[in-house]
Amino acid sequence: MSKKIGVFSGVFDPIHIGHVEACLVALAACELQQVIVLIEQKPRRKDTIADYTDRKKMVELALGDFTSINLFDTKQANITYAQTVPKIKKQFPHAELCYIVGSDTLMHLGEWEDIGSLLQTMELCVVLRDNKDKSSVERELASLKKQYPKLVYKVLPAVWSPITSSSIREQLASTGHSDLVHRNVLSYIQEHKLYKTT
Repeated sequence: MSKKIGVFSGVFDPIHIGHVEACLVALAACELQQVIVLIEQKPRRKDTIADYTDRKKMVELALGDFTSINLFDTKQANITYAQTVPKIKKQFPHAELCYIVGSDTLMHLGEWEDIGSLLQTMELCVVLRDNKDKSSVERELASLKKQYPKLVYKVLPAVWSPITSSSIREQLASTGHSDLVHRNVLSYIQEHKLYKTT
């Protein structure tokens, strides 16, 4: 039986407990052997972000307690299906890939480069941002299924839905503290004075 690997990508500015919970829920619900986390080094729609080196270190610290969730450094500025998936398949040649995505991101998937290739070759594991979004998410998935008949997906319940990286950055800027990031991540942020912490 081939391995089933979850792929979870994002900017992670900073990585928070909601990201980790999404990976843990996907591990169980989608029967994954492990989840690999990919960091978007230079996201297209974000100008002011923490340095990639800092974001990478925070991801490593956040994942340090989990043997089944690991950083996968693509060494690419941007994550694309055409360039990134071959690197993953080279590392995991016999694995079946499952893409983990939040329901907020799902609504913009149609804009992604090579999205047809992704949706027809990788199972989609959609984690709801809010459980009340389930009906709109299922409508969007049904629409995508019409465009890409080979699409296979699973919708998972919300985990830590109120959390966003932007709200955490605001909290850190105003108070220098947040309970929504791993304690080691918080120490790193404070030590390196990220997000204008005091």
